[in-house]
Amino acid sequence: MQVDPRGYGAGVNLYAYVNNDPLNLTDPTGMTWADDARMFGQWVTGTAPANQVFGPETNQTQDMMNASGVNAARDFFYQKNANNSADQLQPVTNYAVHFGASGYVEAGTNSTQQFVGSYSVSITPNNNGTITFEVNNTTSMTSFFYGLWPNAWNPSAGHVMGNYSQTYTWTENVNSGFPSLGTGNSASLPGVGPSGLFDLPNAGFGSSNSPDSGFGSSSSLPNSGLGK
Repeated sequence: MQVDPRGYGAGVNLYAYVNNDPLNLTDPTGMTWADDARMFGQWVTGTAPANQVFGPETNQTQDMMNASGVNAARDFFYQKNANNSADQLQPVTNYAVHFGASGYVEAGTNSTQQFVGSYSVSITPNNNGTITFEVNNTTSMTSFFYGLWPNAWNPSAGHVMGNYSQTYTWTENVNSGFPSLGTGNSASLPGVGPSGLFDLPNAGFGSSNSPDSGFGSSSSLPNSGLGK
């Protein structure tokens, strides 16, 4: 049995971080089990906001910053821009990340990643040496039933188990230590061959016509979330 790793910084209740059940629930990072349980309950009862945005200061966004799919999208961004100078960086749009059984195992006790499931990542370069991430997810009946529930049958927001979207967003500095950023030398970047981006091993597990999609095409991600 362990108290909240963040101590009293998260509040006076040292067990709220595991929904007051430290014997059966764990959260080594001291993050968001209680919040995510509440979000799931709101989805089930139809009381969740139709659109929620979580900024960089929230536990939910911090839980997603280094998710395996986000890391893959981040790697893809730098691979895509291997030959570009800092003022010519190209965005990554709707990089699709599918959860599945492997995602369930990788997420482990990270309750936000378990709740979000599949998602898409967009990375936008800014003019000040930073890049902004947006992780987008839709919680729905389709995602809950692993895609077996037809999209046309999904209730809309405001109804029990309807479609509810979440966005997790933050900004980080461009990696100045990236070996070939702005040098025009792709040979120093593993996985980028002379024929260009389509030599990238993580440009997509499965067929994809979109250079910005990973783990399959983003068009195959109609609704995602709740561990799917």
